[in-house]
Amino acid sequence: MRSPAGSMVALAWAVLACSGPGISPGPPDASIGEPSAVWSRITEIERPADPGNSQNVMLDVIFFDGRMIAVGASAAGAAAWTSDTGATWARAPSSGEFDPAGGPGMNAIAKHGSMLVAVGPGDSTTAVWTSTDGIVWTFTYRTKPPDDSAPGSFEGGMAAVASDGSQLVAVGLNLTGAVDDFGGGAWTSPDAQTWSAVPPDPHLLRAPLYDVVAGGPGFVAVGGVRGAVVLTSTDGRQWLLHDLAAGASPSPFGDVVFQSVTAGADGRLVAVGYGPGGAAAATSPDGVAWTIAPCSAALQAASMDDVVTVASGFVAVGYAFVADTAVPAVWRSADGLDWTRVTLPDLGTGQPVAVAATPAGLVMVGSDGIGGSGGSKVAAWLGPPDGQGDHDIEAGGPCTR
Repeated sequence: MRSPAGSMVALAWAVLACSGPGISPGPPDASIGEPSAVWSRITEIERPADPGNSQNVMLDVIFFDGRMIAVGASAAGAAAWTSDTGATWARAPSSGEFDPAGGPGMNAIAKHGSMLVAVGPGDSTTAVWTSTDGIVWTFTYRTKPPDDSAPGSFEGGMAAVASDGSQLVAVGLNLTGAVDDFGGGAWTSPDAQTWSAVPPDPHLLRAPLYDVVAGGPGFVAVGGVRGAVVLTSTDGRQWLLHDLAAGASPSPFGDVVFQSVTAGADGRLVAVGYGPGGAAAATSPDGVAWTIAPCSAALQAASMDDVVTVASGFVAVGYAFVADTAVPAVWRSADGLDWTRVTLPDLGTGQPVAVAATPAGLVMVGSDGIGGSGGSKVAAWLGPPDGQGDHDIEAGGPCTR
């Protein structure tokens, strides 16, 4: 996801994307055509009619029922876009259903049965929307303001959501009683209509959580603040902390922050993020024991913000710095440990924060990365199903993790 996860400290969610695992593209949709053979920037995106200095960003993307659907934020609040081909994107009609969140927008999206569920932060609360098509959205839930006397009550917001088919689990930020300035929070729901906050405990409060996936013993959540953390749960209610930065000193996981996690076809878990030397990745067979990817030049001066499972293994997306400018970056790996960065055509500046596998190829979304007083604009890119570029490259200097 994303620009550095530390931006959550100020609840700057609009530059923090949270995405869940990619989903299998299923049979090709006749309207989509052949998958993309090369990476390209999508130029036909209907943008919100906001002032030029507003912050507009796509934060997550999914393929659902023959359609590509992205969610994110605009100056007016939540926003969603749909595409049948991947080449052109239409914005879902604005409505009062987007307004009640009172915050930057929809952070993440997941499939739950026959519907889509999007989550995001509100004004010191959290919000949930549902849709059956990605076009018409219904605001379904918002937490009440924190009440210290209510069990499980805390101030924070959802960053990511996952479903195991019968239950939804969301994770995110907790600003109340954290070990540091902020910690993690979790919520569960059977139907996206009613949600129950998991009472804060030392395991959840260790660090903010940025992504969650159905896998391992049930669910696996990742995050970090001063070192990578992983939490596992069988039911989304009771969580077990795996503080990867604890123990050996210095730890290879020290100062690493995981921003995304996915489960491969064989059940292998792959988490990606960033660390002192650049992008970081690790794998686990069960969510408990983790092996960090060897430091390599391909990971230098970069951040992996999301990861998706593909037929050839895994593809991570994010950004790399070239002459102090953030440009889109894509990595491929067969096993989640040995990563190569691929060459890309000139895709302009930008920060992809989420990726999904679709019959049209891989779709990654984010912003143009400009930010500042000039605002930022939604951006999307389309690439081959396996993420391949012209050839693999090893960019950057010697590894310094």
